[in-house]
Amino acid sequence: MRKLRNLVLVLVPLLILVLWFLLKVHQFQSFEVNFSDGLIALQLSRGWLEGRPFLYDNYFGFHSRIHNYYILPLTGFVTRSTGIYGFFILYIGLLALLLANIFLWLKKYRSNRGQHWLSLLAFIIGPFTFFVYLDLYGWHPEQYFFPLTGLLAFNLARRQWMWSVLLIILIYSIKETSAVLLCGLLLFASTTDLVLKNPKATWLKLLFNTRNIVIVLICLLLFGAGMYLLSYMNGQESDRVNQAFDHVRQSGSAIRFAIYLTEFLIAATVFFMIGAILFFPWLQKVPRQGLIWAVLGGYFLVLCFVFFVEGLLYYPQFYMSLPYPPRAGGLWAFLCGCYIFLLVRSIEYQNNVKSDNSYKYLLSSLVFQLAAYPFLISHEAAVYNMDKVGRGIFSFFTPHPDPNVQQLTELADKLPEGSQVIAPYKYLPVFQRVYASEWKHRHLVLGRPAIYIFEKSSLRNSSEYTLPEKGYQIIPNHNLLILSDSTWNIRQPN
Repeated sequence: MRKLRNLVLVLVPLLILVLWFLLKVHQFQSFEVNFSDGLIALQLSRGWLEGRPFLYDNYFGFHSRIHNYYILPLTGFVTRSTGIYGFFILYIGLLALLLANIFLWLKKYRSNRGQHWLSLLAFIIGPFTFFVYLDLYGWHPEQYFFPLTGLLAFNLARRQWMWSVLLIILIYSIKETSAVLLCGLLLFASTTDLVLKNPKATWLKLLFNTRNIVIVLICLLLFGAGMYLLSYMNGQESDRVNQAFDHVRQSGSAIRFAIYLTEFLIAATVFFMIGAILFFPWLQKVPRQGLIWAVLGGYFLVLCFVFFVEGLLYYPQFYMSLPYPPRAGGLWAFLCGCYIFLLVRSIEYQNNVKSDNSYKYLLSSLVFQLAAYPFLISHEAAVYNMDKVGRGIFSFFTPHPDPNVQQLTELADKLPEGSQVIAPYKYLPVFQRVYASEWKHRHLVLGRPAIYIFEKSSLRNSSEYTLPEKGYQIIPNHNLLILSDSTWNIRQPN
């Protein structure tokens, strides 16, 4: 019976991850979710491997002026052959690696192993993680904060320094604000470690010691370097931070801003309380729990401030503030990383940690995550109808029901590597293998487009449509005007 239980505890999480992958594939292929940011990430990911400028996309041009997404070119070695699905494969693979590492480590501690494992699953594959993963705009590199931060926390707790350094480098390369997240996790880990080693030390020594000061100074230096790089790349143009403050000054009244700020503070408070629930069983057994709570809550406020400033660019749209998946995911990654470190280090120091109320906290966390996600995490998931999802997650085995999409898919498969395409937004996912752009960004396309696509119903009224010069042939379609570059010799699909 014990072997069967252990088998279930391993196989069920793996099955959940497989279903997550299939659902994300369906989400992309259903054309029901805005995947614009995911397609941007894909172009940034592999473009440099196909002769395009480094970190260039057909939506914003040189993206290094907007974000330090330097992890994306590394993913290009996977996405070049797998397309956008490579992002999902990497994410699921990293989560599986995190779960495997923790499960194998827990095998040494038979007492309360199931309790520890389930509490970790509530964080790692719980409802909050799932809805952040679905993502409002398809995909963002910030998704990798969660698995990489979890792996970093585990390796720090296990004193695996070489792996920790590598993971710190990878996390830092995700975005310009990565250093803030790293600083929080490292400070929590350092303070918790000192508390467990020397619980009788004063708060002053536990907080303001050489190690913590070095962590803060190095992270401030890294954060400053990232922001300076963004400023340098923008030259005389205003960066996004200045744009955000200018946007607030120019839009809305003081009352509207007060309402917006109140919404943010309420959301942040509820978010922290839900994440903190799982910490209670552990901190009841740890000395100086007040200090650890102070570090956890205090730095959560620091992250909230950073994400609040980020979200001001979209003010007064609250769903683009804290609930925006890249930001909500960063907060959840911080809490999960701290939890993993606390759990692993506490077990290693005390060997047998148990709370009679641990399952009560576990169930409460899951219930509150399910109840609060509509307010705390923005998403437009393809989960409108569960029967539809059940039939749709295997949709990549069958053609799309729209005949226009079927024809465009056949055309896309015939395009040479690096081809440029200009098309209405809703058809861009068809051309994920090449470099597509919607009409309003056509000026950012590099070189001569291989295909132009117009919707016939909008051809006369659209101010964005511009017919190309000579050298294009018409591919028949009832609803679309498809013009293909005659030099590519693209034939009408059979």
